[in-house]
Amino acid sequence: MNKLALAVLILFGAFGTAPIQSATYNVSNAPFNAAGNGTTNDKAAIQMAIDSAAKYQGSTVLLTGKKIFYSGSIRLKSGVTLQIDSGSTLLGSTNVLTDYDLVRTVADGKISFVKFALL
Repeated sequence: MNKLALAVLILFGAFGTAPIQSATYNVSNAPFNAAGNGTTNDKAAIQMAIDSAAKYQGSTVLLTGKKIFYSGSIRLKSGVTLQIDSGSTLLGSTNVLTDYDLVRTVADGKISFVKFALL
């Protein structure tokens, strides 16, 4: 590869970045199909939408429709906006044992495991 081509690739971020194309992912629509009824756990649908949106820098995951999206821990990713429209709610699960991910942490040389927060 010549120096000019390498410089262009570096300048435009061709190494390890998402394509420059944004999209909106509504978690209520297919293929995510979040129930938004306040009782069904929508964690998998929301996380799938976030993971899909992460492929395109500047994408938005949309919770809309005046629904209550019940969820355990979800992990936002760089370049993704989580938009919760007026009238919609992201409700954290009260079932800490099963709905929140266990995360390994190290502090002062000690390893411990804690539950991941809602966001």
